[in-house]
Amino acid sequence: MKNKAQTAFFSTLVLCVVILVVIYMYVFQPYAEKTQMLVNSNMQLASRVAELEAFYAQMPQYKEQMTAMQTEIQDTLAAFPADVKEEDAIYLALRSWEEGILVGYRSISIGEREELARVGADIVQGSGMEEFPGQDLVFNKRLVTYSNITTYQNLKDLITCINDNQEEVAITNVAYALNDEDMLLEGTIDVTFYMVDGTGKEYIPREFKDYETGLSNLFASSEEME
Repeated sequence: MKNKAQTAFFSTLVLCVVILVVIYMYVFQPYAEKTQMLVNSNMQLASRVAELEAFYAQMPQYKEQMTAMQTEIQDTLAAFPADVKEEDAIYLALRSWEEGILVGYRSISIGEREELARVGADIVQGSGMEEFPGQDLVFNKRLVTYSNITTYQNLKDLITCINDNQEEVAITNVAYALNDEDMLLEGTIDVTFYMVDGTGKEYIPREFKDYETGLSNLFASSEEME
């Protein structure tokens, strides 16, 4: 009877172990894994919520920074014309005469427009700047070479005149030599004009007025300079 009782006990024990293994493998372990996944997911969500809360708390500061950046972009682009045409190059030459600068232009060489940079329409639209029409912003340049004769002091005044131009221009090269015959400076000055297309601005034609410089024409000779 004792052996039968021990056999029944061990059989029951083995059965319990088997049942325990089955429960662990097919019930406990899967649910434990799902529970851990939920814990990890909740931790990620909690981290994301904290990140969003921090962002929301700083939202007024971000809006101020964005407004300041938009204003800076508007102010910067306001100095660029929509286009640069031949009359703009001539206008700059005549402006030097209006300021009383003695310079005789022998030629004005106007180059073609060259693209410097482009901002895609999708980026422009995403900037939130509704004043732009939502097309590509294209930054261009145009090189103009002024060949002329002048004096040393008038050359300095000419450079100042160009640098004081209200629109975006830059002197990119100055090359002059002294003419021993009449003691005048002969040479060229390269001026690069910059423009931006896509801001919604329109080209403003130049208005030319009468000028008096004492020269018979725009392209003066060395004799007329004396």
